[in-house]
Amino acid sequence: TAFYYGRVVENPTCRWSQYICNATKVNCDDEASIPEGLEGCCSPEIQPAIQERAWTSPIWFTPR
Repeated sequence: TAFYYGRVVENPTCRWSQYICNATKVNCDDEASIPEGLEGCCSPEIQPAIQERAWTSPIWFTPR
């Protein structure tokens, strides 16, 4: 008896907050130009991209 499952990894995409940072053209080199509420755009703790993962339920297989 064995079991298998499918697993997929999405190409890295911008995090939703990074889309907002890009749309407002936040310049992290000039701290005075960062709008209020968008300080997180320049935070090293927040990654600008994410990579989603998914997998199927186990598929049980019994050879005959």
